[in-house]
Amino acid sequence: MDKEAFSDWIKKQLEMIGAIENKGFTCLSFKREGNNATLIDYIITLDIAKEI
Repeated sequence: MDKEAFSDWIKKQLEMIGAIENKGFTCLSFKREGNNATLIDYIITLDIAKEI
């Protein structure tokens, strides 16, 4: 089984089901201290989670 980054997987899933940002899901980005990496959290509705 090929490993896929979560960020790539969730983007594909949301696109595949036609989810609309700020309606079915929300992205929250923030900077990580130390290495200054940007992290993105996805908050999804229960309906979107069931479709995925």
